[in-house]
Amino acid sequence: MSFSDIIGQERSVSILRSALRGGNVSHAYLFSGPEGIGKRLVALNFAKALNCLSLNDDACGKCIPCKKFDNENFPDFLRVEPVEGSIKIELIRELRKKISFRPYEGKFKVVFIYKVEDMTSGAANSFLKTLEEPTEATVFILVSHNFNLLLPTIISRCQIIQFHLIPLEIIKNKLINDFQIAPENARLISSYSQGSLGKALEMDVSDVQEKRHEILAFLNKISFKEIDLVFKKSKEWSNDSRRVETILQTTLNLIRDMAILKITGKEKFITNLDVKDKLMSLSNSLNLKQLLELFNTVEETIRYFKRNINIQLLLDLLFIKICNVLERRAYGR
Repeated sequence: MSFSDIIGQERSVSILRSALRGGNVSHAYLFSGPEGIGKRLVALNFAKALNCLSLNDDACGKCIPCKKFDNENFPDFLRVEPVEGSIKIELIRELRKKISFRPYEGKFKVVFIYKVEDMTSGAANSFLKTLEEPTEATVFILVSHNFNLLLPTIISRCQIIQFHLIPLEIIKNKLINDFQIAPENARLISSYSQGSLGKALEMDVSDVQEKRHEILAFLNKISFKEIDLVFKKSKEWSNDSRRVETILQTTLNLIRDMAILKITGKEKFITNLDVKDKLMSLSNSLNLKQLLELFNTVEETIRYFKRNINIQLLLDLLFIKICNVLERRAYGR
């Protein structure tokens, strides 16, 4: 693996390669951004490049340190990850002992902490002391999906490298060229990936199609007259948080396509081309104001979902709001 294998994060990679070339490596980096966009891969390659004997701006993959790193037996690379959902203070205490010694073989001891926001309060405060008094020749690489959950004092002691969502066209081309996925399937998967190659690679086309069918059938049936069905579906879907996220994003994507069909009437701009007729049928029963209201309602629900608010309650409220919009379509309001 090298920096050239990373897609869609050119600016972040450029900053790190510049630091390697100039020899002005910071003692602590915070890689921040959504899940599945390459933070982990970049962090691991940067960790390898820091001790590569080529002294270049990328890991050569051929020298002894690089080979040891790839075989996961390089002694100056320390990895800390959540255990049972959290990073506890015992892990940080053990880490502090290990970094108190100089590097065994490399130029740097490199400490990779994944999902640093999962540190307990005690662990975070213990780790802060380590950052405040950095040991010589130690580089920390912290990876966070949500750095707003970190102590501000930890953030302030790191160089922040911001990672961004990957353009959908890049993801689509990657799926086609590197994973031999059919163009029509790659287009569909990339549109549901939310800019995350990791999510795209986890997706199954048939599963996406099945969920769309289920959601469209539900939207055609949902009403205050069928309120028992509404609450039953809410309870069923809320049992799996990962499934809920997919359902909400799929619903948002479908409503987006309906609004585009309403505004332009042109199918070339929509994602779910293979269910165009079903989308058109539902879109024709709603006006643009109602479609935008539905879109904003689902988008708001997604924001609250990411704050870990009660999932079933969120879905109950979402479906009631959708019922309210759909009940008004006969009056055009």
